[in-house]
Amino acid sequence: MREDAILIFVSSLVSVHCHLFTDAGSDQHCEDDTCITDERPCFIPREKGILTRLDGVKVGHKQKVDLGAEGKKVLITRALKPLLFEIPNFLSEEECNHVISLANEKELVKSVARGGLTESDTWTHDPNLFGKAEGSRGLYENWDFDQDGKITIDEIKRFAKVERYLYLTDEEVKRIFHDLKLREFDDSVITREEFQDMNTLLVDSYLYEMGRSHPRHRERFSEQTWLTGEHEDGILQDIRMRVQAVTKLPDEIIYGSEYLQVVRYGVDGHYHAHLDSETHEHPEIPCCHQIQGAGMDRERRCKLCRYVTILYFLNEPPEGGETAFPMADNATFIKENFASLRSKEDFYNLSEFCHKSNLVVTPKKGTAILWYNHEMDPNSGWLGRMDEYSIHGGCAVKRGIKWIANNWITAPYKKLAHVPSQYILGPDIYFSED
Repeated sequence: MREDAILIFVSSLVSVHCHLFTDAGSDQHCEDDTCITDERPCFIPREKGILTRLDGVKVGHKQKVDLGAEGKKVLITRALKPLLFEIPNFLSEEECNHVISLANEKELVKSVARGGLTESDTWTHDPNLFGKAEGSRGLYENWDFDQDGKITIDEIKRFAKVERYLYLTDEEVKRIFHDLKLREFDDSVITREEFQDMNTLLVDSYLYEMGRSHPRHRERFSEQTWLTGEHEDGILQDIRMRVQAVTKLPDEIIYGSEYLQVVRYGVDGHYHAHLDSETHEHPEIPCCHQIQGAGMDRERRCKLCRYVTILYFLNEPPEGGETAFPMADNATFIKENFASLRSKEDFYNLSEFCHKSNLVVTPKKGTAILWYNHEMDPNSGWLGRMDEYSIHGGCAVKRGIKWIANNWITAPYKKLAHVPSQYILGPDIYFSED
């Protein structure tokens, strides 16, 4: 097979409509831009990339998209970096309820914040640890911030914030020392003498574990499932066709993308700021959607290649649950600077700093928000540089339950554009980590 060819396989059709440019001399019978074959799979030679990208014009701009029998939808430009649109009433109330019902029929599992390139965290907390924490975490001066010879509850909270990005309550601090059976804080103050014998290694280990697993403190607190039976459900098919009409992306991109993910957030449910896709800087690493079984086999290294995210609000929680973009349209955004500020104000933490984000979208049932995680490569027409401005997350739910669904539209880089998506080829693959 040529490097610039891509395999299109549609198992449910006898005639395959490819809607692609083909070379003269192709074995398929072609009329205009439609190629028809009675044998599957069919190979369609590719002359150039086929990605498209909407024009946001300016923030606040409104444009209408004709969906045929379903009427027109209005796209409102909410940001240019990343290019982001709000689409009111994209789903009907019936469709929202149907998606929630399908998710409830399946087993929802705990969401884990981990992408294709991220190694699994196999660290476990050892309650028998004893000694001094490494580096600055084991020094008295980094606990006693005002250097008055007494470590107070506020200083312990500040230590947890600076060193482990944790925002603890007074009760949580007291519970830590109680659970670890440490007596140094019995009178709510730790002196320099008491600190010399204090098991700071155990305390620091406990704080790290809280950041990994505590529902309120860990990076993500939600449950999720994937709706893999789309071919059997007319409503899910309609939604995907609507996505294609809005994005103007071709069949092979839309139908080669990931299954619909449905996520449930309870009280305190959140997802701190993150990127949906992964770096363009390792062209030798294939995209996860192009590797069979990559979602289930952690030994098969791959990267998430999500060109577009479409997030649907399926209900309206009474309070909280906003989707926030901390750096949207920030004129001076530098990722390294953003990360370096975490010990002062952790803008990744959307439970604490939701409304300090540049763009905050309140859940409205049926509304969709669509944004591009990558630029389009101007030379090849395939996936280009990742847009760092697309960092986003889900703010904490204060009351009630929040339901959303995610459509991730995947696309390849030029180097591996000839490799087909495993979603087109048919096996039930999905990525439980994101």
